[in-house]
Amino acid sequence: MYPTYCNCLYNFRFATPGMQDEFDFRITQIVAIFIIWLLNGWFPSFGAPCMVKVNAPWFHRTGRGTFTGICGFMIQLGCLVG
Repeated sequence: MYPTYCNCLYNFRFATPGMQDEFDFRITQIVAIFIIWLLNGWFPSFGAPCMVKVNAPWFHRTGRGTFTGICGFMIQLGCLVG
């Protein structure tokens, strides 16, 4: 997911002319889409430290990586299937 995000972010300036031609977007609409996309990634990121704080006492230090790996796999699988 993250490499795709970075690829789209860095290629946004190259995609803008195509978006204007294909969908008849103005620059202000493209900027609004970009800001919404930015906020969509920014606000959910506040939940990660809370999850670490809550889950840390539940699992032994050696099992935390396994738990995190399983949860990360399920999140990526859900994104792929959805």
